[in-house]
Amino acid sequence: MYETIEAIYEGGKITPLHDKLHIKKAKVFLTILEKIVEPEPQGVPLEKLTKFKGLFEKFPEGLKYQRDLRNEW
Repeated sequence: MYETIEAIYEGGKITPLHDKLHIKKAKVFLTILEKIVEPEPQGVPLEKLTKFKGLFEKFPEGLKYQRDLRNEW
């Protein structure tokens, strides 16, 4: 008996979208219809920002610090 279901394949698992599978074990043919692309996250990842943690506490007058640093040149 042939049966067609709509499902998502992710990480080695097949998850039916609508109906639950009533078959416990079966031989299957898998046809990939389209690749699901996850959208890219917007902005800077939080891991990259953690290196700046506490920077503004060290230099509360950031513009004055930058101006003084440039005046050294």
